[in-house]
Amino acid sequence: MASFPRIPMTLGHENAGVISEVGPGMESWKVGDRVGLAPVMPDGDAIGYGAWDGGYGPKVRATGVNLVRLPDELPFGLGAIATDAGITSYHAMVTAGGLKQGMRVGVIGLGYIGARVAVLKGGEVYAADIDPTTREHATEIGLAGVAESITEFADKNLPLIVDYAGFGTTTAQAVETLAKGGGTLVQVGLGRSQATVNTQALIFKQLRILGSLSGAQQDLTELYEPPPT
Repeated sequence: MASFPRIPMTLGHENAGVISEVGPGMESWKVGDRVGLAPVMPDGDAIGYGAWDGGYGPKVRATGVNLVRLPDELPFGLGAIATDAGITSYHAMVTAGGLKQGMRVGVIGLGYIGARVAVLKGGEVYAADIDPTTREHATEIGLAGVAESITEFADKNLPLIVDYAGFGTTTAQAVETLAKGGGTLVQVGLGRSQATVNTQALIFKQLRILGSLSGAQQDLTELYEPPPT
């Protein structure tokens, strides 16, 4: 991975736009195609970081591992948001977490995208957020339940919890709440750099803790797909 920062460099890792030029080996694309750019490269570098200038410049250089077709009905603004907040939330919930239709899932830190993705994928979603005004969106998002702490859903035997907050206490509460026999915590948020968890619960309930960072081209492709009707 290239060193950071590089001076001079152009920031901007959330990008969507129209192809203006096609280079060698990119024959599947043409000038005028609407695209979103998954920012992360296979080596861990990313557009707007390291060796790759970002979208605050007049043009962005991309490769076949970045480009995803942007549907005509999707505005460029939403297409760009999906390249960071979207794929980060989606990857944690679906790719890393393995969410399936009908699965009960806990969401900590009521970011709209992660919870809504879980609902649209057919999950039974229970969310926790300390902000009462945020919890007011429960009906709008389609949640099965909302509370101040995920521990209030311990009786739901949640096999999957995704922590988008990461304040240490939220990580510990997720471990306490997960169902026995292989429950999975996906850690995304980094509100605190350390957490103390109950290792007895971790071992006796045979839990898994996974870290999730950003997302990939396939996540963006799936995120751009229209929701089921």
